[in-house]
Parts: sequence; structure tokens; C-alpha cells
Amino acid sequence: MKAEATADGNVATTTTTTTQVGSPEKKAKFGFPASQTQNYTVGDCRALVKTLVCGVKTITWGLTSTKSDTPVNSPMGPAAAASMHNTQFQPKETLVYIRLVKWAMEALDIYTLNTTPGTGPASVPVQAQGGVGGPRAQPLQQTVRTKEEKEVLEHFAGALSLLNPQTFREVFTQTIDFVVERIYKNYALQIMANSFLANNVPSPIFATILVEYLLERMHEMGSNMERSNLYLKLFKLVFGSVSLFAAENEQMLKPHLHSIVNKSMELAKSAKEPYNYFLLLRALFRSIGGGSHDLLYQEFLPLLPNLLQGLNSLQSGLHKQHMKDLFVELCLTVPVRLSSLLPYLPMLMDPLVSALNGSQTLVNQGLRTLELCVDNLQPDFLYEHIQPVRAELMQALWRTLRNPNDQIAHVAFRVLGKFGGGNRKMMIEPQALDYKDTDDSDGPKFTIFFAEHKDPIELPVKKVIETAFNALKSSSTEPGFYRKQCWEVIKSYLVASLQLDDDKATLLKLLSHSSFREGPINSIIGPQYRCSDKQARSVHQMAVTGMFVAAAIKELRQSVLPTMVALVRHYTMVAIAQQAGPFPMINKQSKLSGMDPLVLIDAMAVIMGHEEKELCKPGHLAMVLILDTATNILGSKERACRLPIMETLAEKMCNLCYERAWYAKLGGCIAIKFLFERMDLRWVFQHQFSFLKALLFVMMDSTGEVSSGAVDMAKSNLEKMLQLCATPLEHEASSTGGSLLHLKEVQDKSLYDIIHELVRQVTSPNNFVRDQAMNSLKILAEITGRPVTEVMAPHKDVLQDMIPPRKHLLRHQPVNAQIGLMDGNTFCTTLQPRLFTIDLKIMEHKVFFTELLSLCEADDASLQKLPCYKSIPNLIPLRKSALRALAACHYIPECREKIFQVLFKALNNGNNELVEAGFECMKRFLEGHNMELEMVGTMCKNLAQQASNYQNINLNLLQRLNFLAQLFPAAFNETKLCEFLLVDLRKWLEQAIVAYKQHLQGNTNAALPASAGSNAAPTSSNKVIGQKQLEVAAAILKLYQQIPISVQVLTTLIDTLCKFVLTTEKNLSIEPGSILRGPLMGALARFPNEAIEHFVSEKQLLDSKYARFMAYMLRCETKEGEILRNTLKAKLDKLIMILGNSAKVEETSSTTPSLTPNLSEIQYSCISLVYVLVKNNKSWVKDQVNLINTLRIIWNQDTYHQKHHGDHQDYTHWKEPKLIVKIMLEYFKLNPNTEIILLFYIMRALCGRFVADFQFLKDFLEHEVTSKFSVEWKRSAFFEFIRLWKMPQAESGLSQDLKAKILQYIIIPCFATSFERGETDAIIGSTPAPEMDSDDNVVSSFISNIIESSSESTSDAVRILLLQFSCLLVDEGAAHIHNAGNKKQEGTKLRKLMTYAWPCLLSKNCVDPATRYHGHLLLSHIIAKFAIHKRIVLQVFHSLLKAHAVEARNVVRQALEILTPSMPGRMEDGNTMLTHWTKKIILEEGHTGSQLVHILQLVVKHYKVYYPVRHHLIQHIVSSIQRLGFNATATIEQKRLAVDLCEIAIKWEVQRARDEVPTPAASGSEDNASIMGSIMVGIKRPAPTGGPDVTIDPAKKMVKVSVAPPNAGGSVSVASSSSSGANGGSGDIQSHKPLGKVFSDNIVNYLLRLACQVGDVGAQGATAGGGPTQGELLSRRCVQLLKTALKPDIWGNCELKLATFDKILDGGQQGVQSTSPNFANICTCLDVLTFLLTVLRKDQILSAFKPLQKAIAVCMRSPNSKVIRAVHGLMSRLMNLFPTEPTNSPVASKYEELAQLYASVGTVIQEGLLNYEK
Repeated sequence: MKAEATADGNVATTTTTTTQVGSPEKKAKFGFPASQTQNYTVGDCRALVKTLVCGVKTITWGLTSTKSDTPVNSPMGPAAAASMHNTQFQPKETLVYIRLVKWAMEALDIYTLNTTPGTGPASVPVQAQGGVGGPRAQPLQQTVRTKEEKEVLEHFAGALSLLNPQTFREVFTQTIDFVVERIYKNYALQIMANSFLANNVPSPIFATILVEYLLERMHEMGSNMERSNLYLKLFKLVFGSVSLFAAENEQMLKPHLHSIVNKSMELAKSAKEPYNYFLLLRALFRSIGGGSHDLLYQEFLPLLPNLLQGLNSLQSGLHKQHMKDLFVELCLTVPVRLSSLLPYLPMLMDPLVSALNGSQTLVNQGLRTLELCVDNLQPDFLYEHIQPVRAELMQALWRTLRNPNDQIAHVAFRVLGKFGGGNRKMMIEPQALDYKDTDDSDGPKFTIFFAEHKDPIELPVKKVIETAFNALKSSSTEPGFYRKQCWEVIKSYLVASLQLDDDKATLLKLLSHSSFREGPINSIIGPQYRCSDKQARSVHQMAVTGMFVAAAIKELRQSVLPTMVALVRHYTMVAIAQQAGPFPMINKQSKLSGMDPLVLIDAMAVIMGHEEKELCKPGHLAMVLILDTATNILGSKERACRLPIMETLAEKMCNLCYERAWYAKLGGCIAIKFLFERMDLRWVFQHQFSFLKALLFVMMDSTGEVSSGAVDMAKSNLEKMLQLCATPLEHEASSTGGSLLHLKEVQDKSLYDIIHELVRQVTSPNNFVRDQAMNSLKILAEITGRPVTEVMAPHKDVLQDMIPPRKHLLRHQPVNAQIGLMDGNTFCTTLQPRLFTIDLKIMEHKVFFTELLSLCEADDASLQKLPCYKSIPNLIPLRKSALRALAACHYIPECREKIFQVLFKALNNGNNELVEAGFECMKRFLEGHNMELEMVGTMCKNLAQQASNYQNINLNLLQRLNFLAQLFPAAFNETKLCEFLLVDLRKWLEQAIVAYKQHLQGNTNAALPASAGSNAAPTSSNKVIGQKQLEVAAAILKLYQQIPISVQVLTTLIDTLCKFVLTTEKNLSIEPGSILRGPLMGALARFPNEAIEHFVSEKQLLDSKYARFMAYMLRCETKEGEILRNTLKAKLDKLIMILGNSAKVEETSSTTPSLTPNLSEIQYSCISLVYVLVKNNKSWVKDQVNLINTLRIIWNQDTYHQKHHGDHQDYTHWKEPKLIVKIMLEYFKLNPNTEIILLFYIMRALCGRFVADFQFLKDFLEHEVTSKFSVEWKRSAFFEFIRLWKMPQAESGLSQDLKAKILQYIIIPCFATSFERGETDAIIGSTPAPEMDSDDNVVSSFISNIIESSSESTSDAVRILLLQFSCLLVDEGAAHIHNAGNKKQEGTKLRKLMTYAWPCLLSKNCVDPATRYHGHLLLSHIIAKFAIHKRIVLQVFHSLLKAHAVEARNVVRQALEILTPSMPGRMEDGNTMLTHWTKKIILEEGHTGSQLVHILQLVVKHYKVYYPVRHHLIQHIVSSIQRLGFNATATIEQKRLAVDLCEIAIKWEVQRARDEVPTPAASGSEDNASIMGSIMVGIKRPAPTGGPDVTIDPAKKMVKVSVAPPNAGGSVSVASSSSSGANGGSGDIQSHKPLGKVFSDNIVNYLLRLACQVGDVGAQGATAGGGPTQGELLSRRCVQLLKTALKPDIWGNCELKLATFDKILDGGQQGVQSTSPNFANICTCLDVLTFLLTVLRKDQILSAFKPLQKAIAVCMRSPNSKVIRAVHGLMSRLMNLFPTEPTNSPVASKYEELAQLYASVGTVIQEGLLNYEK
């Protein structure tokens, strides 16, 4: 315990130690204890995660491979004991693995952090949840980062793969959401999914879970690209696993094949990004193609006709090229045998031709398919099918012969050969001729004049613009140069064709003419003027379109936009000048000439309807510009909209909606949205009808097509437009021009037309249009505040013939028209009030009614005899519409009986869809009328009778019973049905258990009841064993949510149901993923009081499965969960009573350490239930005083803590203390001021070792209590602590340990934070008055109540923390303790504090080093603040210098940091003492490594203080450098310290050089004296003058000046001129002397050697990331220091020993020529040499380089590029200094020292050139 307290004591003082010498020093702060995580690097965390993962794997292996403890004589028999080779876990064990997956997958994110060790320990941002924070990198772009990560992930996956299949399924059905989410955030985790799928046992299970998850989320693939990529990859993994383990995984994929294909085709129609769905299909087809998966091909057959039909129509539709290619590939790769494809061969012919004309891969695919057909089919059969496409097919084949890819050409040749004569016999069609009009006389031309020719040459522009335009459109054009040139050409042409002959002034005058703002604007009668030169106009239009395309290209955008804006404005102004203002040409259109402004509108239409949707953006901008320009010139938007050009714009944009291509429609929708949102309201009213028609057409025409969201866009546009245009006008609207009344008229007329059209579409055969029309009418009714009937009433006559149909019988119309008519009827006759009423007296109405009846009643066979239904495969939508229409006739009295029978019959249908439709209709029917229940009664009896035999029961029957119970609860006999169902439930659950046990015995084919046929347990391991039986049981449980239950049987029923379900779950070991839980919870929530009574009893709480189920129900976020939670809150007293009982038992049994297992189980269950309530609603706990008191009693018992600190606790109970603390903490948060003592008790969580983690409590204390709580609260907490301190432990309940924790985590951090914020006086309680004693004053109270009374009985931990608190008070509140200025006052408070710390100086009193040096720390603080006797100062200093105990290192360092700077000032001979003791300890105790390091670190830290005495220390420092740095076993820390020592020596020299700047000596010393005088404060013996304390030592004839630092504390660096030497009077002279040359040489040569030892320390300092190693960083520092040291004014004339460089470059085991060269060292070495060239003299360079010539020459031949670069830098600088000789000279250099080196340069170059040629 003591050791722990000590450790905590150390932690409590967070010190900031700095590695770099002289970096800004921070004072040590007392604050919140630093979290250990600060000290972990990312590498440490990775190592930890790796260790944990390997541990988990070993443990799992151990657990799963232990022999099952099934006794041989068990009912399951010896076979089972042998077969359960890997044990299945209990549910509570499975829950552990579920949590493991969640936490581990977050922890594995540690590998996503990049590590750069230059920044000290990489602080790992650990969130409260334990996950690693930090921004998420782009998903899916990440691959695995390191080999280690891959290994760890595979180990983890391996551990989970060891689980029993059933457990594995449980774990992943629960966590699959989480797993995929994690993979999305950190893509490397997909390795886990890969491992599962590649392991034959978990593969089918995991694949099933994953596919089911993905199928539920397939709709996301159409909009969210990132998700889509992830899901696609996961789908591919699943498909890939099918070919790995065909036998198991074909079974896995088989049930999902239809869903995948159908959903993809369905969702692609409405998705914004349909491409993804076809990529999914391609992945599926590719992975199961290849002819080896017959089971899947069989499954695929029924899909073929629709799929091929769909793909065929898609590939012949208008789509982007890459989409078309994909459709063609899908057509040709459908995964079925060729024999199955024969009936559909005609559908493959078109795609085949497209493929042969497509890209390389498609041509390959096409040839393969064609060859397959030619090889395997009869020629006559094949030729017959080829007939329609024979010409294109053969031509494509012949063309393929010229394919640049030889392989493809070979195959084509072979196929042509196989066709024999047929390959040309069939080519009888004439070749298609491409007719071109050669008359180029029209159209613009360039005219080029040549001086020597009199006839100019003309070139047509069309070709040029066309080429540029096509190049801009094509994605393959090189983005930089060519696109730019294309744009330049188009721009030049556009600018050249503008006629700008008006000067600016005239133009301005014209456009500011008043008639623009006030004159009339008429519409054009007849056609608008268009340029008569068609060629010129088309070229111009192409150029403008090209400009828009260029504007959409990212690289060109900036240069295009200005031109585009100007051009659009230009054309708009031309149009305005022609159509309004002083010279309107409205009626003189024929007189206009030149290019018409409509060319702009035409180009915009092309751009908006382009397949590339990015191009809509420039089009949209152009519309904004046109409107903006017109509004500016004409004065208002209303006038701007009256221009004829706007009319043209609207017409062109609406026309886009009627084009065939989906992208044109989408562009039209975007444009219409702009028009109705931005244009003037009156104009919108006038055009609303044409917009409506256009949008409805888009919906109608795009149905069933892949239109990238055009239909959705049309829908949302229509709704927005209606909301905008139907909203009643406000008065402000009148400002848009014209009176409000007139505008209202326009609006009313517009709405009349709109509603008329919508009413017409109510019976539309198109689903989308019909639904949208009904929806729109509802929206209009809502906006105008009228019922729908009233909105539709004026247009009733439109529907007169439709509702009901008069002219034609239903059956004479197409099926979709019939559905439309029936739905329209339903809509109109169910409105409130009804718009139409069916009246059977009218003939047509009666006919309609009988038709509806026959549609509902006739069976499929008789319906399909009628011609209109013959070809319809699915009649269900038709029947559903008929049912709805019938149910709407419930108001006809004479038909009610009949309708009821029909609906009732539908309820009994075998098809679930129809049963559901029947249920909905019956519900609506019964809302209108209650029927007499005879018929229902008999029906229910029949069903109940059927249900009495469990073998008859199936899901459909139960679904029908369920619906009937909802509709006619009274028709059921309560007791009988309940009994039947209970029997059934028991039987089905037993079936499930039997199936499971048989599976375990490997006897899966054992006979099940014959009639259960389809319900037999599937043997495949990828489904839960007995799943079918469990589904039936779940459906029976759902019935209990509906059927009436009598009160008498209620309690037994609840008991029985729970027993059945929970026992089954236990037997099957399926708890978390059980499908029985939801239905059972629904049944219990009907009777919450009884259910809670049942569960909150000692008997049930004792059974952990009941308690877990109860917690599960309370956690549910559903309505049922809410009901049960509220009921439990109401019955909380019962729970508190049970808890209280266990608390009392525990109190009475204080002698024995724990409760009986039963009671502790009950206690745990109660606490976990309360925790669920608190977690769900935190504010609820605020008033639960009884609950908190009961918990407090339990928490404060010592026996409770003994029990939970030991290991003899069941692992499920480990988190119990954590739950109690969380509940009490929530209560404290809501009552912080009244419950301080509760917070103190909660601190027991931090005493001792619990298994649970209480980081959340520390976070709360750090971020909330210390940072955000008020000063008043902190004072209250302090005085509450004092109150409890004074009481004996038995009363206060505070143990020594708890007192320590309260001080450490609450009191010290709170005060430290307040002091930091400058709230010193506020928190202490008064202004400084050290002589006063008051109980409100924190300092007085602390000293009198704690320091004085604190006897020997306090533990070390408490003593340490009290010393820390004292330090804090001395440091921040010195003025409150002692007034240094007042000599008369006795420093009682100061004396008491010193007395408290004094025993620490005597080793016999204080054994524990941490306590001891905390006493020193307090004394150091006191010495720094107050003038203390020199003997004391020396004693403390000496003691600290000798303190090198590892466990107290931080405290000692802190104390010395405070004391050392104040040494020279507190004593007359401070510097002498400093030198004396430092030298003494280095000499006497330097042989102890840790002592030496300790003292040298002190010198490094306070190098400024030691500056005046540096000459006495330098010798020892240099010898220490040798000892530390060149020791064979030197660690990276020791080398770093050696470099630090070099650095301070260099800094001392820099300081000396600075001080040598000549100043008049005398004035300097006077200045110094006066400065020192001014900072003089209280000193032991003050001089009478108040100046510095000057004493003359007659023996040594020298003056001493001693200075005290200012009262605030802080280091004083003593100016060098005031320093006193140790050897007589030579001090002054010595202070300016440089360090000896021997020392400087040593230091520089040491740095040279260490700089080139990058790799040696790399092994120790290497980090897991890609950043520089610690060795590299140290090397860089050495190079930096060398550059400083070798400056001329520092050590310019050092003797460098460069012999070692030769060894590094070429000798040794790591030279260039060795097997494992250390390139980092070599490069650094070359860089250092390059640097030395700049500082050495020429003669030094020559002598240094002579021995290195060979080594450098060897480096030139290194294969490593970095080395080559470094050599190049070195040689180029060397040759600048010593130029080479001319080529004809006999020697390479006139300096013999470099001749060899220069000669080898020539050789290397020559060899390189020779090899290059080869």
C-alpha cells in the first residue's frame, strides 16, 4: 500500500522536464495527477494491443479445446461428449465476447495513428469510450499499413474463428452493425472479414450474417458513394468465398440470390447513382460464372427472362458509354448454362454486336460468347437467331481482325473460320452510305492573304470548332495543354464574331434610357427572328456550347468564367435592346440581321440536356446571369420576365422534359426548378401549367427506367412548385408590380388549370403519376386550408365517366389502367366528405361493383382465362386494388354482408401479401361499421381448432390469427385459446431443443414429425439450429400481444411464458440474438404491473438469466421498454427493500468477508436494473434519496470493498462497484452543493484495486470539478474535509488512504486551478494578513487543524500530499503565510510549516524517499520565497545533490529547479558553494552511474546559473561525455545527455562571445551594481543603505555581492560580471577566458562521431511509424551543434579527427561495400563533410580529404540514390573550391591530395555512359 501511495505521490506533481537544454522552463505545477497515458507512445500502445490480442487467442483456444464436462451417462450420451470438441459458451460468456469485439475493433485503430517520435511521447488521444480519436482518413483508400498490423488483425480474427459456430453466430449477429461501421472508419479491418470468409467453419455463417446486413442497406448504395464502395467490396468478399468453399457457401448464397438480383434491378431505377447496383451484379456474375456452381445456376433460372429483358432494354437505351458497356457485359455473363440460355438467344444478339464494337475487354467477352455458341449449337438453329443482326455481326467480326491486340485478332480469325462459308454468304445488304452535302459555300470561313498570291485562301471554321468542341467533351483529352488550346480557339472565334462597333458612351446612353424602365414590353406575334445563315448559326451555337463545356472543366474554370459572364450578358443585352426600350423590333422581326441572341438559349438547352450532369452548373449560372442582367436594365424582375426571350427560355427548358434520354429530362427538371424559384411570381403563375405537364411527363415516361433520380427530382419539384404557387398572397407581393387583385386573378386561373390536370390524373394508369396527383391534391388542400373534396369539387365532371367507369367494362382495359381506375375510385369515395358515392341502383355502378367482387373472389386460373389477364404473371397488385376499392363501399347497407365475406376470405388467403391487404381493408371497413360476430365467431373457432394441434400450425395460420385477434378481440374464447397456444408453444420449443441436441450428436437426419415437413431443422451450419421452429414460437408469442387474457390466469401465464422462453434460450445457448425476446417483451408490456411484480422478486433476481432479460427489456428504446421502465420506477420501493435487506445482511456479517453467493447475485441484479434506469434518464435520480442512501450503506461497508478487491468474485460482478459509483455520481452531479460528503465517499473507488476501470470518475474530477466548479464550492469542500479530518475514523469513515485520494484528486487540483486563474484571495478567504488567525481562512485553518495536529499517525501517502499542498500554498499564497517586509512579526505560520518539513532532512525519521524529498521540496519553496539562514540552505542543497533515488527522481528534480537559481542570491558565497558541492559530488560519487547522471542533468538544466563557474566544471564535463557517450553499452538516454553537455559548453561559449562585445569596463560594473541593488529585497543581514549586501573578505581581498531574487520567486540568472572566481582575484579575468582548446577539440570531435552514428541507436529508438528514429533526431541535433560550434568567433580553429569517416564510408561492417550498408550513417557523414568544406581553411581541407579519397570514390558507385545525391553535393562544392584540370592535362587535379579522387570521378562517368548505351 505504501509503495502505491508513493507512486501516487510522485504522479501528483506533474513536472515538465525538457530534453532540449535551455528551452523555456516551466515551473513544476501541482495540479490534477497526470494520467499515465501521457507517458505511452503509440508504439507502446501498439505493443499492448498486440499482446492482448495474442492473449485472447490463447485463452479462446484453451476454452474451446477443453474437453466438455458432459458426463458419459448424461441423457445426451457419450457421442455428444466426444462430438462437442469445441465447447459452446454460456450466454454470459458469449456477452463477454460480444463486448470483446466492440472494444478490440476500436483499439485496433491504434494502427491508424502515424508516429513521429520527434515530438516526445506521442500522446494517444484516448476517448472516454476507449477508441482512438483523431480525424478519419478517407475510407477504402487505406490499405494495410504495416506487416505487424496485418498479423494482429489475423490473430484476432483467428481467435474469433475458434469459437463454436453457434457462439460465433451469436457474437456476430449482435455486432455486425458495429463491425461494418468500424470497417468503414478503418478499412484495414476488412482483413478480419476476409479471414472469417476464408476459414471453412465460420465462412458460411459470417457470409450469411453479412449478406443479410448488406441486403437491408442496399438502398444506401444508390446515394452515398463512400458507403456504396464499402458495401460493394464486402459483397465481393462474400461472392469470393463461394468459389473457396463451394459446398457450404452455395447453400449460403442460394436463398439470397433472388433478393440481390431483383433488388439491384429495382433500386437502380430510382437511385441517384444507379451504376453501383450494376457493378454489384457484375461482381456477382463474375464470381459465380465459370460453370462450377450448378446449384446457383438452377436458382438463377426463374430470374432469367425478366433480367435479360431489363438489361436488353437498358443497353439499347440512351446512357453514358461506360454504363452501356456494363449492361452489355452483364447480358453476356449471366451465370447460367448455355443450354438454359437457348430460349433467350435472340435477346443476346444485340448485346453481342455491341460487344464486338466495344472496348478491348468487351470484344474479348463477345468473342468468347460467340465462339461458345458456334461450338455448341446446330448451325441452322444458330443462323436463324443470328439472322436479324447478321450483317452487323459479321462486319464487326471482320473489323476485329484489324484489332491491334494479336490475341483478339487470332480468336476473331478462328471464329470466322468456324462460320465457314457463312461468314460472307450472309453479307448481302448494301453498305450504308454516309451522305455529306459538299456545298461548303455557307458558313463562316477564315480568309488568309499571302503577299505573293493575289487570291486569298479560305478555310471553313466549322471543322476547327467541331474538333475543339469534341476534344473538350472527351474525357480522354490531355487535361493540361490540349484542353487549354481548344478553349483558346473557341474563345477567339466567339470574340471575333462579336460586332462591337458601338462606343461605350453611346451604349450606356442607350441602356440607361427611361423607356427600358417604363416603356411597354410586348410579346412577339409570329416566329422570333433567327439568323438565316443556318451553317453560321450552327457553328456559333457549337462554339457557345463549347464555352459552357469548358466552364465545367476544373482546370479551365478560372480562365473561362470571365469570358462566359461577359458573353451571356452581351447576348442578353442584344435581346433586350431588340425587344424593349426606345427601338423595339417586336413587330419588325424581318428587318433584323446578324446573329440572333436565341443562339445562347439553344446552346443552354444543349448543355442542360447533356449526359454529363456537371455541365448543368454552367447552364444554371447562365440562367442566373440572364435574369440578373435583364432585371438590372429593366428595373424590376417583373418587367424582365415579360421579355420574349424569357418565353423562349421557358419553352426550350420544358421541351427537355419531353426528350427520350433520362439525362435531358433531369436537366429539364433542374431548369424548371430554377424558373419557378427565381422568376417573378406572376410569370410563374402563367407558366405553371406547362411546368406541371412537363414534370408529370417525366414521371410517366421514366417509370421503370434507370434515370439517376429524375423521377424523384420531378416529384420534389412539383411539390415545391405547388407550395410556392398555392400559398395565399400577402400584401407585400404587390410590390412586384401590378395590383394585388390582378395577381390574385392570375393565381386563381393558374390554380384552376393545375387542379383540373391533377384531378384528371387521379385515375392515371401510371403508378407514379397517380400517387403524385393524389399527393399533390392533398398538399393543395393543406395549403389552402380546405378539405380535398372541396378542392376537387369544381372539376368533378372530369371524372364523371371514370368513377365508376361508364363507357367500358373494367376487363376490357389493360391491367394497369384497371388498377388506375380502381385506385382512383378508392381515393374519391374515401375522401371526407365523399366526392362520389356508389349507388347500386344505377346500372353502371352495379356492374363495377360486381366486377370488383369477381376480381376479389375468382381464383387465378379462372381469371387467367380472360384475354386481358392471360399474359400477367402476378395478379396480386390487381387483387389488392380491388380489395381496397371494395372496402371503400362499406357505406352501402345491402352490400355490407357481401363485402365483409370477401374481406374475410382475403384474411384467410395463403398469400401473406393479400392477407396484409385484407387486414388493412378490414380495419378501414370496421372503422365505419361493426359487424355482428356470428360468422367471425365460427371462423375464429375453426382457426382456434386448427391451432389446437401443434403440427397444423404454420406462420401463415398464426399471421391470420394475429390479424383476427386485432380486428375481433371479442370473438375469441380467452381461456381455451390461451391453453391451446401454451401447449403449442411448449411443443414447438421442445422441437427446437430436440433438433439442436440431435445436431450436436451429429444425428441431424433423425426423424421429425412427418407433418412438420417444411419446418424440419436445416442442417446447414449457417442458420441457427431449429430456426424454423423458433420462428413459429415467436409468432405464437406475438399472438399473446393481441388475444384477450383473463385476469385469473395472468400471473401463471406470465410465469409460464417466461419460463418457457428463458429455459429454451438456455438450452439452445442463444441469448443475445434470440428472436423470442421481442415478442415476449411485447406480451409482457401489455400487463406491466404484473410483469414487474413477477420479475422484481428475490426468486427471479437470483436467477441471472431472468435478471439479464429484465435488463434487456428496460434497455430497449421501444414503446414497450418505456412502459416497463415507468412501471419499475413506480415500484422502486420494492427494489430498494430487496437491496436494503442484502445491505443489512452484509453489515451484520462484518466478520466474514462476503455475502452468500445468492445474496450477492440478488444485489448485483438490483444494482444493474437501477443503473439501466439511471442511464436511460439521468435527471430521474435527482430525488431518489432512499435509493442513494441504500447504495451508500452498501458502498461504505469495508466488507464490500474487501470482497471486490479479491479475486474470488464471479466475473459478471466485476463491474458492480462501477455501476454503484456511476449511479451515485449522477446523483452528485444533480445535487453538487449538498452532497460533498458523497463525493468524498465515492473516492473510495480510487483506493485499492478494482477490476473495473474508473477513468470516467477521474475525467469528471479533472474536467468538471477542478475546472468548472465555483470557488465557493471548493472552499466548502475544503472545510468539509477539515471537519471530517478532526473526527475519529470510525465516525468520519475516512481512512488514511481515502484522505490521500481526496487531497490528491479534489483539494490540491481545485486550489491549483483557482490559483492559476488568479483567484488566490477569494479561495483563501481574505486579503493577505499572515498575523491573523481565522477559521474562514484556508491557510490558518490548514496550518492549525492539520499541520499542527498531524501526528505520526498519518500515512506516508497523506504526508506527501499535505507537503504538496503546503508547497502550493507557499508558492501561490506566500503573502498569506509570512510578511517578509515586517521584521517585528514572528513568522509563526512559516515556522510551523518548516517544523513540519524539518524531520524529512534526517534520514532516520524518513525512510520513504518520496516523503523525504517532498519535505525538501517544501523547504526549497520556502527558501525561494523567504530569506532563510544560509546553513539551512546549504543543508537542503547538499542533501538534494546526493539524492539520486529513482523513485524520487521527479521530486528531487523539481526541488533543485526551485533551489539552484536562488542559491547565489541567498548566500554571500553562493557561486563558490555551488561549484564546491557540484565538483565534490562528481568526484566522490561520480562512479555511481545514476548519481553522475543526476548531477549532470542538474548542470544541463541550470547552465545559466553555472555559467560563472564553468571553468571549474568543464574538465569533469568533458570526461563525463567520454564516459556516457562512448561506452559500449550506452543507451539512447545517455547519448542524449552527452549531447546536452556538449550543447551547454557551446552555449557558454556563445554567451562569452556575446559578453565580449566591448563596453567601458567601469561603467559596466557600476551598472551591474545598480541593477542588483534595484532587485534587492529581504536579505538575512540588510545593509543600512538598502543597497546590495556587500561584505569584504580581508583574507582573500575580494568583494562579494549577493543578491536575493524578488519576492515572487522565479530564477535569477546572475550576470557574468558579478561572478566571483574561486581562485583568488582571477575571477574576473577568467570569466572572459574561452574554454581550453583541449576541451573544445574533444567536444567537437565527439559531436562529429555521434552525428554519424544514426543507425547504431536506431534499433533502440526505432518507432513503429514511418517517422525519423530517435537516433536520427539525435544525429540532426549533433550536426546543428557542429554548425554553431565551428563558427569563427566560437571555436574556429579546432583540430578535427576525420579518420573515423573512412571507416564509416568504406570500412567496417556497415560501409558502402558491406553486405548490410548503413545508408543513414553514410549520408550523414557525406553531409557533414560537405558542411566542413564551408568552415575549414584550404590546407585543412586538403589534409583531411587525402585519406578519404578512396572511401568517397567507393560511395560514387553506390546503388542508393540518397548516397549518390549526397556525394554529388559534396563533389560539386569540392570542385568549386579546387577546380579540375582541363581534359588534356595528365593529372585530374593539380593538388596531389585530390588527384586520385578526381580521377575516379572521370572513371565513374565514363563507365556510366558506356552502360547507358547498352
